[in-house]
Amino acid sequence: MGILLLAALLAAPPEAQVQTLAGQTVTGVLAGVTGDKVVLSTTSGEQSFAMKDLLTVTLPAGVKTADKDAVTVSLTDGSALVAKTFTAQGDAAVLQLADGAEAKAPTRAIDSVRYREQSPAILEQWNEIAKVDRPSDVLVLRKNDALDSLSGAIVEVTPEFVNFDFDGDVIKVKMSRIEGVLYHRSAKPAKLPPAVCMVSDATGSRYRAAKLSIDGDNLLISSSAGLEIARPLSAVARLDFSQGNIQYLGDLKPESLVWTPYFGEAANNDAARQFYRPRIDRAQEGGGALKVAGKEYKKGVALHSRTAIVYRLPEGFRTFRAIAGIDDRARPAGDVLLTIQGDDKTLFEGRMTGNDDAVPLELDVAGVNRLKIIVDFSEDLDLGDFLDLCEARILK
Repeated sequence: MGILLLAALLAAPPEAQVQTLAGQTVTGVLAGVTGDKVVLSTTSGEQSFAMKDLLTVTLPAGVKTADKDAVTVSLTDGSALVAKTFTAQGDAAVLQLADGAEAKAPTRAIDSVRYREQSPAILEQWNEIAKVDRPSDVLVLRKNDALDSLSGAIVEVTPEFVNFDFDGDVIKVKMSRIEGVLYHRSAKPAKLPPAVCMVSDATGSRYRAAKLSIDGDNLLISSSAGLEIARPLSAVARLDFSQGNIQYLGDLKPESLVWTPYFGEAANNDAARQFYRPRIDRAQEGGGALKVAGKEYKKGVALHSRTAIVYRLPEGFRTFRAIAGIDDRARPAGDVLLTIQGDDKTLFEGRMTGNDDAVPLELDVAGVNRLKIIVDFSEDLDLGDFLDLCEARILK
């Protein structure tokens, strides 16, 4: 009986957690992914979610620590695959992924292949070579701590060497000398199908998926660049639908920013302006993670009184959400007036002190072109006026 129960538990499909853009969380078994919908089997029956209304679907597969000898294959659509080996001949490439699964892709879908872990200094050199227009393929060589490159044509890639056409001569280069290869990239890249989500698996690979479906215990992925692959649901860690549907405020460049000190002479002090400038994804006071009412947040904007900051919003976004409060490092000090305006219409106005709980904000910004946030002085000079807008984001 015990063996049968264990077998049933091992065979049970993984439980998934769905998070919607509206803030709803639902747990169940991933029963279907078809067209533009995700279906979850829950204790109260099947629930269907439109992909455009989803934030994430999280499954229990954990992401393994990256192997320093892993091969990283980047596709032209932004997918990044962690592999044991990469081979290519003609227009066809074959990857053996980190967990042994095989993936095939046309070489036109491949942007680059890196063969080893890179130090910050080597990565900087790699990025400098990679960002240059490529009228031909590029072979990147490494000698000690320096990278060099050759332009030509990749004829064949094996686990041991690369056959490379350099000025009409095909040379065989041992893999021990090679940092990576960069495939020819057109100055005007082909327009790719839009992605519905980014899929992350337990090996650390990420697939920019144009289509998704479930076949038995497998998730079938068609990447925007043309990669077709089946991944076991047990190896899938996350489906991220946020791209295009969510925009963190800190990732937008402000259209304008004005800081006004409580004592006017500080306005001409460069050190003061630097100290009181907004911080993105970290606190102003102490520089650590944003922290309000005992909870830390990875994303957000930290502002000091008196700051007025304006963001021009992309089209199609409907809702602004954030958790607002005085940063824990300043509490119990801090006393500000927070005003949020959409095209000069006041959407929120309230006083926040270091003795208050965090305040969840959800504001209608449909049709708003400019979002203005004002953190003003209140009744206690500017002492401890470090306001955090945690998880500040706009959603479609």
